[in-house]
Amino acid sequence: MRVRLFTILGGILLAGTISAQTLADVINEFNTGVEKLNNQEYEVSVDHFNQVITMAETVGDEANDMKEKAQEQIPGAYYRQASVFMKRKQYDNAIPYLEKTVEFATLYNNNEEIKEKASGYLPQLYVREGTQSWKNKDYDAAINNFDKAIALDENLYQACHGKGLVYMEQDETELMLECFNNAKKG
Repeated sequence: MRVRLFTILGGILLAGTISAQTLADVINEFNTGVEKLNNQEYEVSVDHFNQVITMAETVGDEANDMKEKAQEQIPGAYYRQASVFMKRKQYDNAIPYLEKTVEFATLYNNNEEIKEKASGYLPQLYVREGTQSWKNKDYDAAINNFDKAIALDENLYQACHGKGLVYMEQDETELMLECFNNAKKG
């Protein structure tokens, strides 16, 4: 009986702690996210900014400004992480962060400039990855990457040409010629 009473009291106290979040708690969480961002701990900063969004929804209207500020930080944090990987020439690692940059800038309808930069890098990185997959004879991955590049820029010569090379390796003459003709148009 005593254990059950402590369990119930503990649950009530925990629920009270969770619902007793204040604007100050949201601000502190945001500041922690900024600190992590400044320390180049980009993924950790995103976790904190997401926590700010969740907490702000619990706190209510008075925390909306902090929620918007956190939403503004998320695409930039992803872009910075992508930039780190691009500087290291780890393009396969950069791609998911560039994709998240575009995704969250679109979702939150902010950071248009960063979104444009990320969108500018993605087609070329998809071509790079497609070419590497083609060289490794991973044709499905190559086609997938070339298709992603073409979806972003249908006239991208390198993507159409790379896709044609994959089809040439697979003796898919009609598809190869179609891709090479598309490459000539680009």
